[in-house]
Amino acid sequence: MSILAVASVANAQSLKFTGTQLGALNTGTINVNGTTTTVGMGAFTFSTGSSTIVTYCADALAALNSNSNPYTVGPVNMTNGTGLALAAKILGSSFGAATTLDQQAGLQLAIWDALYDNGSSFNGGAGNMKVISGVNAASLSFASSYYTAGVNSNATSGVELFKATSPGGQDQLHVVPEPASIAVLGLGALGLLRRRKTAKK
Repeated sequence: MSILAVASVANAQSLKFTGTQLGALNTGTINVNGTTTTVGMGAFTFSTGSSTIVTYCADALAALNSNSNPYTVGPVNMTNGTGLALAAKILGSSFGAATTLDQQAGLQLAIWDALYDNGSSFNGGAGNMKVISGVNAASLSFASSYYTAGVNSNATSGVELFKATSPGGQDQLHVVPEPASIAVLGLGALGLLRRRKTAKK
């Protein structure tokens, strides 16, 4: 049974992995469904060809290359009680707050815990997703806080899933529109209004 399913309409998109939002990632070792792996935890950047988006991994076991890979993209149904729905709520409620390496690592861990365990609180020590080693206490604390914020979120939209459709891609979750984009658009609109008022005087 797949934990990742896109609700509503999906469309095709090509994404190319270009790096990380902060230029680095925290690393650690986790066990997912019996497989132990060392992972990078944090926010990724991808090029869509016309813009850059910031995402978080939604498949801890999939390898990612830097080629352009095909994806299907569609909105996440946040009301159906699945692990994917909870992961989207976690991302949507804390995306803008995760601005340091430890915070972004914590947000990534919270997302994975929701996807693989879908519990009522973060538990990195048990279940289908377990933290084995290399993750600092600050990241674990942020993971717990972000998980709780997601559980308590009433959000019903605003996150989409990029589902990889070939090897080399990796499922990603993305907030749309991103809070930073909203701020830029707001400042642009404010600037236009001021310019118009000045021109009328």
